[in-house]
Amino acid sequence: MAMVQFGGGVTDMVGSIGGTTFSRAQGMSIAKRRATPRNRINFDRSQNQSYLSAAVWRWKTILTSGNITDWNDAAANFAQTRHGVAYEISGLNLYTAVYSLCQIASETCPNAPTIFTGRPLGPSYTPSWNAVTHKVKITMATAMSANQFLLFWNTNADRPNSTNRKIPYRNYQDIEAGDGAAFDLEGQYRSANGTIFWHYIVLDIRGAMSSYSRSYYSYTYS
Repeated sequence: MAMVQFGGGVTDMVGSIGGTTFSRAQGMSIAKRRATPRNRINFDRSQNQSYLSAAVWRWKTILTSGNITDWNDAAANFAQTRHGVAYEISGLNLYTAVYSLCQIASETCPNAPTIFTGRPLGPSYTPSWNAVTHKVKITMATAMSANQFLLFWNTNADRPNSTNRKIPYRNYQDIEAGDGAAFDLEGQYRSANGTIFWHYIVLDIRGAMSSYSRSYYSYTYS
């Protein structure tokens, strides 16, 4: 940022020229270089973008008009809320989301949904410390159907008793209905107290998905 003194007939300047923006603040003329947008390339972002591109291509070239009608009908049951305003997602929105989640879970996305009941509910579960494996354990209280997968992302160990996540969800695992009622969260643990953060979504490979849910658990190492 630089302060500017005008002369030679030019007394003021507002707006942008090239990468420089001119403005006024507290009676002074200011010139600022506009920040370059940061869009770091990483594997996860590139992979998600490739899934999105593939889904849009399939929507335009592979799916039939009947398939598209079915996705639109299924999407009508998926109410979203943003800033307190409810709205419906489109069939393309639903298809690209389900397609991407199926790719992550290494499952085949259907060309047309066979379920039209909106979002499935997330599971009820209880986190605890597994003193045998020295990992956080998730015990499921409700069973998923045979068509559902629990896609689970969690962090490595964070600060003890922390409530705000500051580290990435580096670990992923998907849980099938037949995997049992409990599973450990894989990741890097310290031989000390800590906190694990996670988020998850339930994917129904018939063409539905739950909302994302987030939580965390502060454990006592033993």
